[in-house]
Amino acid sequence: MASETHTLGVPPGLPLPAVREFLRGVDGHLPDRARETLALLLTEIVTNAVRHGEPPVELDVTWLAGTARVVVRSGGPRFRWHGPPTARKAGSWGLVLVDRMADRWGIKHVANGNEVWLEVDH
Repeated sequence: MASETHTLGVPPGLPLPAVREFLRGVDGHLPDRARETLALLLTEIVTNAVRHGEPPVELDVTWLAGTARVVVRSGGPRFRWHGPPTARKAGSWGLVLVDRMADRWGIKHVANGNEVWLEVDH
């Protein structure tokens, strides 16, 4: 399969089921396990971008040979991940899931914001 990218602007207040619906509309060729993993991780990083970043939030899903690549861009100050939260903290586990379930991932600082990207092999 040649590289193919699908983009979704995420306006403030967009319900997360709409993000998953967008993914379902473009992931028909993925095996079930890769589709489920990608949906979970995509939901986590979009939630982080909406909750901790600033508009505009945009996501790209790119199909590469054997790999699905997701990039979520958001405005806002420089973001760093400091690893898993303490066991007593109620939230902040989204990037732990990304770290453990994505085949590759990272954070890139861009002008006026951040990109969180991940890849899931299939």
